Amino acid sequence: MIVSIETIIIATLLVTVAILVAFIAKFALRSRRLAANVVQLIIDKNAIAEELDRLSFISSNSTDIENGFIKFLSETRESAYEYISDVQASIAELKEAMDSGKDDDIESSYKKLINFLPSSSTGMID
Repeated sequence: MIVSIETIIIATLLVTVAILVAFIAKFALRSRRLAANVVQLIIDKNAIAEELDRLSFISSNSTDIENGFIKFLSETRESAYEYISDVQASIAELKEAMDSGKDDDIESSYKKLINFLPSSSTGMID
């Protein structure tokens, strides 16, 4: 049995075509998997970006609230120091009035000191 060159060439071409078809099928399958992975990566990236935006918004609001609270503490601390200083000055004024023995000065200094008490506590002297 003699095999002709044309038969060998045709057989070689058929095998080559079969191998190429197999490579193309394998490549197409990998391409689909890669495309699916790329789509999933894009979805994941968008989800992460949205979460980062949300966390950034929460963080900036938290910072604003924290800064507001610090400002409140600072302002109330200053008010408290001012109040304490004013009360101490009024106490010193009452002490001086008592040392002088003048009833009008004592009464005036006492009323000034009582005015530092909250409104509900000032029922003693009007």
